[in-house]
Amino acid sequence: MKRIFCFVFLFIFMLSIVSSASIGAKDSYDLGETFIAEVEGNFLETILVSDIVFYRRHLSTSFENVEIESFGERTFIYFDVPLEKVADEYSIIITDVLHKKGVEETREDVFANFNISSEIVQFSVSPGVVYAEGDYEIEIVNYQENEIEIEINSGEMVSESLVVEEQGFFESLFGSEEANETVVSGTTYFDEGSFIVKEGEVVTKLFSPEKEGFDYLILSSGNQSYEIPIYFEGVLIEEEEIVGGENETFIEENVTAENETFIEDNDTLKEIEQSVPTCEEKNGTVCNKTQECSGEEVTARKNHCCLDVCENVEEASWGKMIGWIIIIALGFFVAWFFKKKYRKPAKKIDLVKVSKGKK
Repeated sequence: MKRIFCFVFLFIFMLSIVSSASIGAKDSYDLGETFIAEVEGNFLETILVSDIVFYRRHLSTSFENVEIESFGERTFIYFDVPLEKVADEYSIIITDVLHKKGVEETREDVFANFNISSEIVQFSVSPGVVYAEGDYEIEIVNYQENEIEIEINSGEMVSESLVVEEQGFFESLFGSEEANETVVSGTTYFDEGSFIVKEGEVVTKLFSPEKEGFDYLILSSGNQSYEIPIYFEGVLIEEEEIVGGENETFIEENVTAENETFIEDNDTLKEIEQSVPTCEEKNGTVCNKTQECSGEEVTARKNHCCLDVCENVEEASWGKMIGWIIIIALGFFVAWFFKKKYRKPAKKIDLVKVSKGKK
């Protein structure tokens, strides 16, 4: 009987441990690092930002821009550790939220302890958790005094955008109102799964979901790594369809560009044509087809312009002359034909009479 009681007690104790809620925070974070932690447990109420409090040892403290993202039963908390935070021991606590602890319902605090070091992180990411219905953007800040190479271990980089803020080292730490902004546009493909972020830059990258549902995008550089939770609610488009869409877009853009160029060229021609004076404005006369300009002739809008007198030109009647020549030639031919055909034959000479002589 005692053995059975001990077994039941041990089972309930183990169940309470396994089923209890927790916050999956890391042991240590650097200054500027993006804090990303999953809240595990069976919560019966929604966790709000107002339910989260922070402590530095036993003193109450706070972190700005704390965000909560839930995907079904999975909940994540993320925020950036401020650069001015004092290196020390900290706690994050979820207070007064109903959840299961074994078979019981409780509002006990759920907490996690973590340290903040005095080191400055290599880079940060924003947002730390992504709910996507298509391509999504991640902002990366390089806090180092040199350029860093960030490797992509999941997801596919499809293009580069939008704003790059060039900052020095101290400006990146304390901020500057005179940060220079450079617009970067165009599409860049990363075959090797990595990209470069220069010293003090803030860049935005556009990613494409790798699969439907829940996934992780892993960005790493040196000993710094982020596992960014991604939840994609949509339908992935096949690669062939994407290529086709790009080709169609390319063709449409080219046709549009050609049409715009054609229209611009036509407008330019019309402007040039309108700038040419008319013959009336040049105080001239447009000669018709049977006239010829007796003096200077210049080009006017749509025709030639005579600045002198248009004179009638007597056209040579070559047609009549040729007609008369043909008629005369036919007349000679007919006369020759009849003369040849109907002339009287010459008298025959009687040689016998000629030889006898006349009597």
